[in-house]
Amino acid sequence: MPYKTGGGNMPQEYDASNGRYGCSDDGCTKNYRAAKKQLLQHLSNGCSFLGKTKMPGRRLSKTPNEKFLNYVLDESHQNGGSKAHLFKTKLGITKENFEILKNQIHNAVISGRSRILQIVENPYKMIKYAHLIHVVGPNGNEEEVLAVYGLEPKSAKPRLITLRIWRKQ
Repeated sequence: MPYKTGGGNMPQEYDASNGRYGCSDDGCTKNYRAAKKQLLQHLSNGCSFLGKTKMPGRRLSKTPNEKFLNYVLDESHQNGGSKAHLFKTKLGITKENFEILKNQIHNAVISGRSRILQIVENPYKMIKYAHLIHVVGPNGNEEEVLAVYGLEPKSAKPRLITLRIWRKQ
């Protein structure tokens, strides 16, 4: 018979029959349900105002080093190369000092200091939050960075999908 356990504020179920931990409906999908509700409210308001919306599960967000080193700041990457060039020329951020960018992005998201510009759901039911974050580079220049985090239906932890320097259209 499954029973609740877990670390932090995310309860998990332990299924003794197979010896595995898994997310309980009350734990892992709680953030997804909250995100879905925000999305529906956002759409019913004509997508015009997000106010002080906060991403559910933001304090558990994953901002992996690999996203910076192997994609966004990799000048040889097919899709990330142009982003890497902009981060280098505008902010002075490269693979060698990526922690400066990562820390500012991650701290703004988990603290709720980022401004959410858009909430969308992709065809795979992932709800994506587009955050606008003020970043200061090691060269002293300042730019707004768009960081997109996604929350999947069976995950309590939003993860960084992509980021780029914001160019208002």
